[in-house]
Amino acid sequence: ICGDATLIAFSTEDEQVQQQCAAAHDKCRQRVFDMPFSAFAQSITDHSKQGVLEAQVAMERGPVKLQLRFFRRDEAWANSVFPIAVDVLPKLEALFGFQYPRDTIVMRESHFIEFAGAAGVAFPDQGELLLAYLPGETNFNREVTVHELAHQWAGRNLARPWLWEGLAEYATKSLAPGMDIKLNDRKWQSFGYKDPVATWNEGSSIRNPDYWYGKSGDFWFEYAKAVGGPQKMTIVLALLDDDPAQLPVDGRWFMDRGEEVSGANLDDLFLTWVFNRDTVSSLLAERRVARDLVIGLYASAAAQGLEGVPRDIQSSLAIWEFGPVAAQVEKAAKLISDYQAVLAMSDAASLPRSAAVAKSWGSGTTPATAAVIADTRLAIEAIEAARKSLGANPPEAALKRIEEAKAKFAAGDLGGARQVASSSTAEASNADSAARLITHAKETQANFHASFFSRAGLLFKDPKRDIAAADKAFAEGDYPRAMDLVRSAQSSWDGAKSAGILRLGGLLGVLCVLTVGGWLLVGRGLGGSRKRSATVGTLPAAPAVERPSSWRDWENTP
Repeated sequence: ICGDATLIAFSTEDEQVQQQCAAAHDKCRQRVFDMPFSAFAQSITDHSKQGVLEAQVAMERGPVKLQLRFFRRDEAWANSVFPIAVDVLPKLEALFGFQYPRDTIVMRESHFIEFAGAAGVAFPDQGELLLAYLPGETNFNREVTVHELAHQWAGRNLARPWLWEGLAEYATKSLAPGMDIKLNDRKWQSFGYKDPVATWNEGSSIRNPDYWYGKSGDFWFEYAKAVGGPQKMTIVLALLDDDPAQLPVDGRWFMDRGEEVSGANLDDLFLTWVFNRDTVSSLLAERRVARDLVIGLYASAAAQGLEGVPRDIQSSLAIWEFGPVAAQVEKAAKLISDYQAVLAMSDAASLPRSAAVAKSWGSGTTPATAAVIADTRLAIEAIEAARKSLGANPPEAALKRIEEAKAKFAAGDLGGARQVASSSTAEASNADSAARLITHAKETQANFHASFFSRAGLLFKDPKRDIAAADKAFAEGDYPRAMDLVRSAQSSWDGAKSAGILRLGGLLGVLCVLTVGGWLLVGRGLGGSRKRSATVGTLPAAPAVERPSSWRDWENTP
């Protein structure tokens, strides 16, 4: 690479180009010697001029391999900043409250980024960063190391420079004093600028980096105070990796999450430090009205055991679209009233509270939750109707069905609760029918007198055994099987005589066929013997007389 890939990457926002430059091997990069012109004349091909420091750093996610690639000439600098990196990584993870997402971090020394006015450049998507060695600036070199490593948590997940640079400064200023690093004082207040931090590269003409880095970093300390201190600040930061679909987040997200975590009103903080007061004040006033309505809804819902608010209200607040919120809150408040009525029904029926509404409330939309409340009411009515239908002394199996329906209701399976409750009445009806059939079958059994024909009809059948099996099935609550067995026994008795006649008739038919067949076989054999007796008689046959042949005798021709 003629020149340094870093200069290319540093001057473009093309993510693909940045990735290619970050991945370039050290031997392809060029270094600065004592004479500036040599920077574009010599490539590093001699590996003896390259140094590498490596360590396995214990992190919450497990060990992370940390590597620093440097020039041997600057080995003292490398030995100074590398221990700082090893020490600060777990502290950064704890400060931001979410895990580092990769297995490695690669730091490279660069002599070229300072040409672009940078002491360090981070590539958080690749887990890499570039560090400039500034001779005689030991503290600043260490500070830059912490700042660039902080970008592994505060990087492309944030939408604006004041967010990612400000949070990197916040992390550096929070951790450096405990690591014996004396911080560089940017003295941003001395410049007299008043531009809000959100205007950095977004309309402001100020190009002084000390102003922007200094002010955006100090804002986050004010923010931490407003939300309740460093611990609450970490709670807010930890929310950054909860939903990748929300990334990158902007200042509105931090304003919303800070108020939700702390309950504080952050309007004045953001109007003073972040937003342009003249253009944003009316929007923030509208936001305050909407959020106050939602806060009241939160409280009403919490009183009924419901957490959060429906998703359509959450969406309106998240995109700062406050117009529909009042109507949405009114509908949601009506749902809470409907839910109270359903809870009263549930309590009156001695039913546990169903989990279905609570599950839908914070994750579903207002119409979806309304449908769940309606289904809850129908499930309660179905269970109550089943109880009344069963009467005072329901069968055991039907009671088990009612208990099963109650369990499904409590778990939030409203459709299943209704179905099982309805089946309990069918269970009771089956029990009554089975009992009646068994009683009638036993009476039939007691009054049944077997005749010659009925005995033949019951051959290979055992209705008594079927009745005994029916009694057992009834006792086990298997009423359909009990009824099938009783019907089988009753059918055996009812059809015994006719079945016997048919069987005996068939048997007689078979006997007749066998008799006739035997007679035919025996008779044919006897007929053949008589014929042979006639031809073998004792009288001799008359002698043959030869006569002249005549056409009149053709019939007598042997």
